[in-house]
Parts: sequence; C-alpha cells; structure tokens
Amino acid sequence: VMSALILVAGILAGVFILIRKIVSGKRCKSKVQLHGKTVIVTGSNTGIGRETAVDLARRGARVILACRSKVRAAGALAIIKRESRSNNVAFMELNLASQKSVRSFAETFLKTEKRLDILINNAGICGTQSVYDVQWLPCQFQDETVQINDEGIKEVKFHYRSAGLQFGNSGDSPINPNAITFLVTTSKLDMRRYVQGGEESLECEIQRYNTKQIVMRWPGFGAQEHDVWFTCIFRHSQGSFKLTTFLRHTPAQEGFHEKIEIGDRQLLTTSAAMVVLTRTPVIHVRLMEKQTLHCQFAVDHKQADVTVEWVFQRRGERTKLFSYSSRTGKSEGSGVSMKTIATGDASLKIPLTRQTSEGTYACSVFIPPLHTNTDIILNIQEPPRVSLNVGQTLSLTLGEEQKVVCETQGYYPLDVTIEWLREPVGSGLVPEVLKNILYSSHRHHQDGTYSLSAFFLLQPGLEYSGYKYTCRVQHQSLGTPIRKSFTLIVTEQDSTLWYFSVFGFIIIMLGILIWLVPQFISGK
Repeated sequence: VMSALILVAGILAGVFILIRKIVSGKRCKSKVQLHGKTVIVTGSNTGIGRETAVDLARRGARVILACRSKVRAAGALAIIKRESRSNNVAFMELNLASQKSVRSFAETFLKTEKRLDILINNAGICGTQSVYDVQWLPCQFQDETVQINDEGIKEVKFHYRSAGLQFGNSGDSPINPNAITFLVTTSKLDMRRYVQGGEESLECEIQRYNTKQIVMRWPGFGAQEHDVWFTCIFRHSQGSFKLTTFLRHTPAQEGFHEKIEIGDRQLLTTSAAMVVLTRTPVIHVRLMEKQTLHCQFAVDHKQADVTVEWVFQRRGERTKLFSYSSRTGKSEGSGVSMKTIATGDASLKIPLTRQTSEGTYACSVFIPPLHTNTDIILNIQEPPRVSLNVGQTLSLTLGEEQKVVCETQGYYPLDVTIEWLREPVGSGLVPEVLKNILYSSHRHHQDGTYSLSAFFLLQPGLEYSGYKYTCRVQHQSLGTPIRKSFTLIVTEQDSTLWYFSVFGFIIIMLGILIWLVPQFISGK
C-alpha cells in the first residue's frame, strides 16, 4: 500500500511540475547586468512597459520612463523604484502622437543625459492595455469644506485634491505616498472588470457620499453601521462609458454623524460595495430607430433590496417611464425587463425614436442606503439630403441667366450651414465663397425635420467658363460636409445666325408691306 501511495504522489508531483512549467511560459534566464547603461522605455507606466522597466532597473541600468501622463508616471515611478530597489529611475514627458512633444523630449534628453544604450518602444503599438491588472490609478478627490458666511448661512465649497486609487490587500503600503490613497481591497465586486480600454483613456474622480440620514448597516461582509461612503466615478475620455462605484470605509472610531478629516498623505482602506455602469452616456441616433439605453448594476452580496426607476427629462418636464421594487415585486411603466433586473441589467428599450424622444434619461438605482442617478443624453440627428436644380454640366449662352438652387431637406436639428463655392476646374486654388446668396425660410415638416434652400442668379461672363460651382452643406449629423457640384460652360452667341435672323425679319416685314399697300390704295 505504501509503495502505491508513493507512486501516486510521484505522479501527482510530476503532473504539477509539468503544468506549472506550461502555464508559466518562457522566462528570461539571462543574468546580464546593465550598470552604466541608459535605457528609454516608452509607455512604461503600466503593463509590459512597467515590468520591463522594473527588470532593467533591477539589472543596474538608468531607466528613463517616457510617458505622456505625469500623474500616472508618478505612481509608476514609485512602483518601479520599490520593486527594483533602485533609485536610478527618472521620468520624462513624451506623447508619441505629438511631433512637438517628441522634439521637446529629444532636446531634454540630450541636455540631461550623456548616452543612450537601449530604446524600448513599447508605446505607440497596436492594441490597448487593460486596466484589470492595474495596481494604481491617479484620481482627483473632490473634497468639500463647510463654511459659515456673513449671514450665518452654511456654504459648501468644493476643491480638488491629489489622490490615487490603489488595488490590493488590507495593510498594503501606499504606492504613491505623496497623495491621498484609497486602497480598494479584494471583495466579491471588482470595479476593474467593468472597465473597457486602457488606463490612459480613463478619467477618475472620487467624492464623498452622504447617505442622507439613512442609518443602517450595509448587508455586505464586514460592514459596520458607522461606515463612511465615497463614490468613485470612471469616465472614458471618448465617452464610451461611465462607471460609478460606491466605496465603503470603516473608520477607526464610531461617529458617522461627523465628517472624517482626510490628510494629504492619508491611506483609507475601502472595499467596493456597489457599481452602476452605462455604456451609452451620450448617444446620437436617427429618427424612427430602435434604441437601448444601457444601465447595469452589481453589489457585493446576494438578494439585494433594489429599486429601479427611469425618468425622462425634456424642456424642464419630468416623466416617469418605469419603476420596479424587488421588495414589493410591483412595477409601473414599460421598456425594462424584470427578468434582466434580477441579473443586474436595468437597460431601457425605446421602440422607435422620434423628435420628442430627445432629452435626458435618468437611470436610478436605490439599494439602501445607497442611491445614484446615471444620466444618459439622447440626441436625435438626421442628416440632410442635398440636391441641385441643375445637372452636372450647365451650358449657358453669354448674356443668359439661370437661377441655381441648392435644396437641403430632411435634417435635424435646425442649425445648418449652406455655402456656394466657385473655383477653376483642376486649378488647385482655394475655392472662392460666393456672396449675395439668398436663402429661403426654414420649412418645418410633420416628422420634425427641416428644409432650407440657398440660391443665386447666375449671369456668367466668358471668363467663368470651365469653373466648378459647389454647394457645401455642413450639419452636426455629418462627419464631413456634403458637396454637390456642377461645371459651367459659357458660349458666345452665333453672329451668323443673328444676321440671318435680322435679315429674315426685314424680308418678312417688307413682304407684309407689299401686300398691305395695294389693298390700302384700292380701298381709297
């Protein structure tokens, strides 16, 4: 029996070693030292770039972190120095998307450094760095100060303080000791999994949160009745999403009725208790389209008592579209599936968008004592249809007139720009913007769209023959302006035909006179 157990243990150990070797992949086994060498690593404030910088600094190299964000680089600098145990690491600002920044970086490097041995161009490559494994993110902490004015009235003033969001375990030291650190410890809810894109595209803001005299213990693990709350808001720089996370902090002493004071270098241990996400913070849609307004929530415990509500705001009026309470099981309105609410999806479906669908939609999620409204702005944009009343070529005789009309139809919203341009064909010159253009009044259609015409009277000379006339229409629904053009051909009148016409007219008149004169004489 003992030999069998030893055999099984040996097999299991062999399998474990084999799996570990496969999973861990290839590792750099080189022991080369880089003392006296200078290295530039672009995009080194996170991910592969940062790990590369740590390894190079550990080997004794002087490492230059070339990053575009000073705030993020400060956090990365602290991490790299700590993990490599080297202080020979510096930061230089560099944005590879800006030629001016590249030149400035090169000038600064040549002035301050004596040599360059290795360049690792980690930034500017295809793809984005996920934030799921990020340890630290820079944030703005919007703090508040309560003051009494001259009239004895309380005034709340807001101001921003430097802060960072650090992910780790309770007891971890701050990565950036020069800023307020909100340490988000491991829980059932990881706010990073809801974020898309790289950390460079994130905007982070932390605020205090007031439960508005709702005193109760949060149902999550480890919560206390005197917990203090903060909200952390992630916004995507391109408007792809907005994520609101409620952070719970348990102060050392009870006193939830008082606001805790936070020092400039203080570390607050928190945990994520609830998140509310929308991937449609601002959307632009056309008329008569189906649309889904995304609203998602999650909490760190099961069977949460949740109330969901959708409110539509337009021109100062508020309309409740939907409401649901898990406590009563009752709902009002339509557009949201109660089955999906149970999974954390409270998205609202709009069957067909109309002009009256434009406005602000607020997704309200209330799980006592936490409540948040997530605003989603829906803009209706209908692109114009542009046409001319002439063909691609317009032929006119010298002295002839032609009314040329550019008709712009079916656009929304109202603001539109229509211009007429003139330029010689193939000249490469900047087109001339025509003046004295007349416009019709705006015509409002039943579907809510508008139409407008821009026209002028064309009386060309021979010098404008071969010119191209273009109607250029600009509207906020268009990525690039719409252009409709025609080429003008001007010809002189045929003088021979004119002479024949005059001569023929004279002959006809003489014939009439010859016929009329004898009748006039005989009548007398």
